[in-house]
Order: sequence, then C-alpha cells, then structure tokens
Amino acid sequence: AATERVTVLQISASDKDGCTTVEISLSGRASCSSFTLSDPLRLVLDIEGAVLQSRPDPILINDGIIHRVRVGQFNPSIVRVVFDLSRVTSYTVVQTEDKPDVICVSFPKRVTGVEFFERDGRAEAVISGEGSLQYETLSLSGPPRIVVDLPGAVLASDAIEMPVSHPQVTCVRASQFQPDTVRVVLDLVKATTYSVSTSSDRPGEVVVDLGYRILGAEFSGDEKSTTVDVVSSGNPEVKFMVLAVPHRIVMDFENSTLDTTERVIPVGDGVVERIRLAQHSPMTVRAVLDLNYYAGHST
Repeated sequence: AATERVTVLQISASDKDGCTTVEISLSGRASCSSFTLSDPLRLVLDIEGAVLQSRPDPILINDGIIHRVRVGQFNPSIVRVVFDLSRVTSYTVVQTEDKPDVICVSFPKRVTGVEFFERDGRAEAVISGEGSLQYETLSLSGPPRIVVDLPGAVLASDAIEMPVSHPQVTCVRASQFQPDTVRVVLDLVKATTYSVSTSSDRPGEVVVDLGYRILGAEFSGDEKSTTVDVVSSGNPEVKFMVLAVPHRIVMDFENSTLDTTERVIPVGDGVVERIRLAQHSPMTVRAVLDLNYYAGHST
C-alpha cells in the first residue's frame, strides 16, 4: 500500500518577547530535516511524507533576521519551507510529544542597536533589543575594555563601530560574536568601574552605566571656616557621615567613578588635615575629610 501522506494545513509567524517563531501545522505526525545555504542566506526545512493542499503566498516578516518564508512542493513526498535570511542566525526546530503534528521553528531574540549618552554628566551605553535580554559581563585589559555578551540573541543589523568623544570611552562596538551571542564592547581610555543592569521601566534595554565622574577635590579657607569642594561631572547623590576617633567627615557619592590620580590632598589648616578619595565600591566614590577636631559642618 502507498504510504499515507500528511498535509500541511497552515503556516503562521508570531513574535513573543522579541523572538520570531514560525509554526507549521500538519494533519498528522511527520519527520523533518533542516540545513542552511548561502549566497543568498537561507534556512531550509524539508518535511518528509508531506503534501500541500495549495501553495501559500510567501509570509513577509522583515524583522532584521528573516526576510520572508516561502513554501513549495519540492518533490511528490517532500514539502520544503525556505526562510530567506537577512543575516546568519541560530535557530531551533521543535516537535513536542503533546503536539506532534506541529513543527515550531524559533529564532533568537533581536538586538537592534547600541547608543552612547552622557546625560547631566552621567555616561551610559544603552543596548536596545526586543524582549527581555540576558547578559554576561567581563572586563579586559591590554587595551582596557568592557565586554557585554548577550546570549540567545542575534544582532538585527550589520556590525556596529561607533567612535565616541568622551573622557572614558573611545569607541562602542557590537557584532555577532557567536551564532547565538551578540557581543558589545566599550573601548576605554583607561580601566574604570561600571555597572550593567536591566529595568522594568526600560524594557528591551541593557544599560552599561559608567556613572558620574569624580574629578578631584579642592579646598579654600579663612580664619572662620574651611570649604571643601568635591568636583564632579554632574550632581550625584551624596550620603554624609560624621565619625569620631579619629574625627572625620565621610561623603559617599553614589553612582560615581573616581577619575583622578590625586587620591590624597593635604590641607593642614588646623581644621582639616587632609582629603582622601577612593573607589569605595564599584559605583560609590568615598571622600574622607580627616579632621583635627569637629565643630560642625554645612553642605
């Protein structure tokens, strides 16, 4: 007896959390195989023992990864689904036990771009994508740079190289590091601390925060008072503490990085002995005023 063929009933595309999935519905279970071709880039899915009721129109997607999906009867027993690709990408083909008559072809999340901003003296690189992006970070030296890897993602554009005129960063780059990993690199003037985060307030973004720059400290005084100014690129939040034994005033500058080689500033005016600056934690700069005595202060 002739082998019974399954029929391709429907092909649909959907987007969920930044991932495109193409779902192929059949009249029964069928096996499939997939491979990629180049010049032009294509993903080919062959469904064995299958026939088309009619030849559907191409499905236009144009999401930066897939241009369109075409379907045809490759030979009497194979239906071929062709994904015309805009760029190299990873993919998964899934048939589950509970839905054996459905073939799902899923693609990674899309990274759509990267930008660099300095707002009110606070610098950040913003990686934009569609859906919630995962990330891994590392710092490299020789030359100094910050690396952010985005697993399970595809760069939905050509590689990016964006020169930056900034005291901390010279260039921001993005490329497809592996078939399913996008790599973003910040080339630095010198090593610096930073933080990387996502936020429900900014969906689809990964933010590399370089913070405010603490540029140093200055002092002036007269017979009545001593004034200490901590110089910053912006207006970070400051937390104050007054400590005794020995007497000192501690100022913690939040979301800040120390950008000066002068870490100890002698004063010696009889009230303030010296000013000390340090990177207290990755995004907190601590300024300490060592005092001969404490008689109050104002800010």
